[in-house]
Amino acid sequence: MTPSQERLIQELTEVSPNLGEIRESSISDYGELLPHLFFGDLTRYVVALFLETQSDDGSGSERAKVLRSLLEVLERAFAEGDEKIQELISVSFLEHLPRPREEPGWQIRSLIGPQMSEQLEVIG
Repeated sequence: MTPSQERLIQELTEVSPNLGEIRESSISDYGELLPHLFFGDLTRYVVALFLETQSDDGSGSERAKVLRSLLEVLERAFAEGDEKIQELISVSFLEHLPRPREEPGWQIRSLIGPQMSEQLEVIG
């Protein structure tokens, strides 16, 4: 894992302590933190947060805030990050977002920032 990947993961876990638990579980399972596997878990977590906010009874403003913050961190990292960060976000986050009109939660794509949205267009 590169230092920039390590910093990004740390920043994400600061936004959501639940991700810290996911990180620790990954380390426990594999003996080290594997960034691409962590980002697979991150994708599932972000989509679950999105789905919770969509079916919310009005009490999920904190979840919506966490979701927005995570997406902002990812957007900034993608826009300003090195090649390894961009690859990690593209391959292990963006490519695993639900497909439009095929999977629940596909509307999350409308919340993605401009740099990552551009990459989503490239991915297809």
